[in-house]
Amino acid sequence: MLAPSLFLLLIIAKFLSVPVAVLGIVPLIAWFWQDVFIAALFALLEGCTRNKFFLRASYVLVIAYTALNLAIVQVLSTPLTWTMLQATDSAIGDSIAMYISWKVLGPSLLFILLTPLVYFWTREWKTCPARVALALALLVFVLGPSATRRVHSRGLHRNAVFALFDSLLARAPERSITRVSGLRDTNEGEPGADLSHLRGKAKGRNLVLVLLESTGAEYLRPWGAKEDPMPNLTRLSKKALLFMNSYAVYPESVRTLLAIQSSRYPTLRSKVEDYESVSGSALPGILAQNGYRTALFHSGRFDYLGMKSVIRNAGYDHLADAGRIGGALDSSFGVDEESTVDAMLSWLDGANMPFMLCYLPIAGHHPYDSPGKGPFEGDKEIDAYRNALHYADTALERLVTGLRERGLWQNTVILIIGDHGEAFGQHAGNFGHSFFLYEENVHVPFLILAPGLIQQAHAIARIASHVDVAPTVLDLLGIASPASFEGRSLLEARRSKALFLTDYSLSIVGLRDGPWKFLHELDSGRTELYRLDRDPEETTDLSAANDERVSCYRSCLRSWLTGKR
Repeated sequence: MLAPSLFLLLIIAKFLSVPVAVLGIVPLIAWFWQDVFIAALFALLEGCTRNKFFLRASYVLVIAYTALNLAIVQVLSTPLTWTMLQATDSAIGDSIAMYISWKVLGPSLLFILLTPLVYFWTREWKTCPARVALALALLVFVLGPSATRRVHSRGLHRNAVFALFDSLLARAPERSITRVSGLRDTNEGEPGADLSHLRGKAKGRNLVLVLLESTGAEYLRPWGAKEDPMPNLTRLSKKALLFMNSYAVYPESVRTLLAIQSSRYPTLRSKVEDYESVSGSALPGILAQNGYRTALFHSGRFDYLGMKSVIRNAGYDHLADAGRIGGALDSSFGVDEESTVDAMLSWLDGANMPFMLCYLPIAGHHPYDSPGKGPFEGDKEIDAYRNALHYADTALERLVTGLRERGLWQNTVILIIGDHGEAFGQHAGNFGHSFFLYEENVHVPFLILAPGLIQQAHAIARIASHVDVAPTVLDLLGIASPASFEGRSLLEARRSKALFLTDYSLSIVGLRDGPWKFLHELDSGRTELYRLDRDPEETTDLSAANDERVSCYRSCLRSWLTGKR
């Protein structure tokens, strides 16, 4: 009889992955209902089949997968999901290797050692009849989700097997094009500065788009950081439009690229390959139709996370990634930034004018490797991260110098944007960038330089989104945006909101509206509401005291997901 030992082992696994102090929060069914459900289903399976090999193989598979996830949870604070497995390839080997330690592997090894002890202790127990097992499974399945809404578990309540199959079987909601302006206006905040005088003023200029890897706004001096890991960017910001409240639509690079070049929101639980058909009206293709030469250079690899699907039909004349560029340094992620910048400058030497040049560095991505010694000498991950940003900054300066030496600077519009942020435990369990939607995950730098047109720094408080980038560029260049664009030009004087989502672990959607930030966890129904002008670190959840606003925002987000007004 295997179900009793499986039940106890799943409970032990939960105690090994979640601090006891956290598990002390009631109701406990919220933490254990998925484990009970899996064990009850296994008891039902035992009552329905006599195939001992199948039962034992299933038992071993569940135990082994649970042990693996104990190590995963130690690092990422989440069990594996199907989305995470799809994103796993050789490129993240460098990151995984960093975390192989006794501290990470200890819970898994202890769990494996306890398995035979629990098995022999429970082998004489009687498994409950199939009908009782089914009734128990149905009971916890009904009560468990409701109880989960009362506990802020950040997804740690999930059983590893349950989380995998739930994410695998979940379907993406159908959604048609819905503009952010379709959301109900809450009459909060004022329109931003009027930038309409810049519309069409950059007509005929070249365009350089720099999409900084894993660069959160809160780590940069122009956005209030004490440290200055990117001094060259800081100098450039003194003659630029700075959008102080700019947001990634999704905390991951490839879907970010989709949003920026095609002004399209990604959808929940969808494959990157699904977006190949919508890249036809992308920014590079539109500029190519208006006489521009277009190129994209990536220090990483286009195979990573299916990026090829997003860029294949986007309208680039020239595509080059790490494999084509080569370089002095080569890792599983890509090549050194100097080699990429030199390749871009060589392309510029042979390019007809005007041109669009898109640069995707890899510096800044975990594990934050950078050649040479950076200015930050601490031994914490955030110190390595700041050194990686500093390395990306030197590459940026190399590109700027190359443009100036070629006499291109004065006739070029330069946009520098973070693709997403990076978290270092500012909120419990929040590390990396893909799993949550807090400020450290989605608040990104965004600045526009136009030498001769913009002579000093202008800090713009208006809410901006990645989907607004392409319409804003075309507005500057005096080119009409297609109807397929879901964003709006930031040169318009208007109130705006930013929408964002993630489904790497939990399915979470959110929005920024004036000073308000709202997050909605779809699986549990939990909500979080923050007022960022008073609470920029998102420490005080105001949702309980703002029922009407929460209801409005929840309705807005659900309508956005399905395209219904």
